[in-house]
Amino acid sequence: MISCFYLFCFLGASFVGYFRGTGRVNLPVLGTTIHISIRVVLSYLLIGRLRLGAIAIAPALDGLLWPACTPSFSCIFAAGKIFANDPSIPSGLRSVDCFAFGGLLK
Repeated sequence: MISCFYLFCFLGASFVGYFRGTGRVNLPVLGTTIHISIRVVLSYLLIGRLRLGAIAIAPALDGLLWPACTPSFSCIFAAGKIFANDPSIPSGLRSVDCFAFGGLLK
């Protein structure tokens, strides 16, 4: 069963490599920051009841977000490809970064 989720890890890592290779490092950094923050918060919330077990369970719960990350990276990738050559969009707004998260990363 666990091996089914490796597909999401592979796809996510592929998109991260693509974004880094094309100079859009801020997208993977934002994703990593969100994942680390979730792990820290989950560990903090679970440590009172589960003690050391919370440190093992928090990353597992965070791992459930991989299926959500892959489609979001896919959408950002597709938006960048679709709008990159659209002449009706000003050239400064044609990057993937501008479409990601409503332009917050620009």
